[in-house]
Amino acid sequence: MLIYLPSGPHGEKVGADDYLARGHSVDDMLSLATAEIRRPPDESDEQDLTDAGRTHADILVAIGQAGDLFHDATGTAYTRMPVDGHHEVWPLNSKRFKQWLRRMFFGRTGKAVGAEAVNAAGGTLEGLAVYDGPTEQLFNRVGIRDGVIHYDLADKDWRTVVIDANGWEVRSLSTVLFRRYAHQQSQVEPSRTGDIRRALSYLNVEDEDHLLLLAWLVTAFVPDIPHAIPDFHGEKGAGKSVGQRVLRKLIDPSSVESLSFPSDMKELVQQLSHHYAPVYDNVDNVPPWLSDVLCRAVTGEGFTKRELYSDDDDVIYAYRRVVMLNGINVVPRRADLLDRSLLLRLERISKQARRSEKEFWQAFEMDRPVILGGIFDTLSAALRIYPEVEPTALERMADFTRFGAAVAVALGYSEGAFLDAYASNIGAQTVEAVEGNIVGAAILELMKTHDEWRGTPSAFLEDLEEAGNSARLFRRSASGKVESKGWPGAPHILSRRINDIRSNLRDLGIEIVESHGDERTIIVRRLTGDTGESSVGSVGSDGGRRMDERTTDGTDATNAELPTSEGEPWEMKI
Repeated sequence: MLIYLPSGPHGEKVGADDYLARGHSVDDMLSLATAEIRRPPDESDEQDLTDAGRTHADILVAIGQAGDLFHDATGTAYTRMPVDGHHEVWPLNSKRFKQWLRRMFFGRTGKAVGAEAVNAAGGTLEGLAVYDGPTEQLFNRVGIRDGVIHYDLADKDWRTVVIDANGWEVRSLSTVLFRRYAHQQSQVEPSRTGDIRRALSYLNVEDEDHLLLLAWLVTAFVPDIPHAIPDFHGEKGAGKSVGQRVLRKLIDPSSVESLSFPSDMKELVQQLSHHYAPVYDNVDNVPPWLSDVLCRAVTGEGFTKRELYSDDDDVIYAYRRVVMLNGINVVPRRADLLDRSLLLRLERISKQARRSEKEFWQAFEMDRPVILGGIFDTLSAALRIYPEVEPTALERMADFTRFGAAVAVALGYSEGAFLDAYASNIGAQTVEAVEGNIVGAAILELMKTHDEWRGTPSAFLEDLEEAGNSARLFRRSASGKVESKGWPGAPHILSRRINDIRSNLRDLGIEIVESHGDERTIIVRRLTGDTGESSVGSVGSDGGRRMDERTTDGTDATNAELPTSEGEPWEMKI
């Protein structure tokens, strides 16, 4: 970017680095860059503007080059352009950038410009950005560079909060580039008198889950680690939807506070790319393809989809998201999604503890700057502590485990307190994974009366059917066939169903071994002591659905139609 210096009879233009090297400030540079675009044309400019060889498109290209042209890893062209004393980042093919070009053209020439010239200039600028501009990384709401976290306030002045191990501050300029979307709303300015614990006044979670949820909330502002998915579940009137709207307002304020799952995977991928902390409200079913997309979204794996009106070009999406789910029942059912979740059961709020909608949100908006400041205070302390945190054992979400332990210490707890709370929640996930699988539920029933079972796959399937039938896990048809979605119809399918939950069963103290000799044999045994991680009789969790909580007609509760939540009341504990 060239800076116009109005010195001498004709002025002077220098590069941005040379300008700063002369002792000028960044604010001076921004002011002059903006003034250069908006200055009235002098006589030499008038000569150029009336010259037949200088078209409107040529002038627009010159104006567009006042910004920093670059492209992202997918080849999409952007500009970081000066606007009223600050910088904004927009795609070159966006409506906002074209509006800015028209505004600058009129300010410089006093004339309107046609769409054809704008499109022609835009195409040229895209070519310059892609082939001559650098490759830059763009972030959505939260970014990180060299261990320093940048949080986009999304306000009109494009300010950011910069957080490192030494503290945090609000800055007008950031070395990290952010991509904004229309739904995003500006965040309140954080308070220096922060208190993260005030958030608990607006979240109807049990006391034993406070540390786990506060640790999750702070780690939501760390963009380069996988994030656990909080699953708020419980009966209507428990504040599930409201609680997650509170979390969304703290992390990623949006005009679209909650979302519904689209039926198409490509639409879901694009939806996730636009929302840093999406809330999926009142969910009662997560099919396998959707579960897979959510797993990949929180761990950062990439997606591709075909570009519109293109036969060959793919659009690549790569991101890590802070996803939230809620519903009457536990939403995740498949083991892979459960492994990435926090199961948080909410109890119905009593009439005496309810607040009106107006009172609740007024109180929250007064506390939001204080809570946000407390989050940044805790995050800064956790960044200081993190290098010294080395848990003796890491769960599958290893980065979340380690950072959560650092947050716990920053909040005044011990590493062990967080690790114990997380391990307990993982126990709930394990129970849910097994009991949420009709084969797993039948295996648990069978092993209530066996220390070891040994036999052929066919015999195992027969005994599982008998155990499931006795426990009323499913219905049988008049012909005796099991009527339950997911039940294997043949022994070879049974093996596949077992593989889905084999590790979860072992966590619950049940080991399944298959031998392939003259006759294929299945051995199922209960583990005790040092031979297994736990015994099946001792594992339980408030977060998991218990075995006696089945539908009254004897059908499999895991596959029954789940009731749809009604709208949550605007109520919360006082």
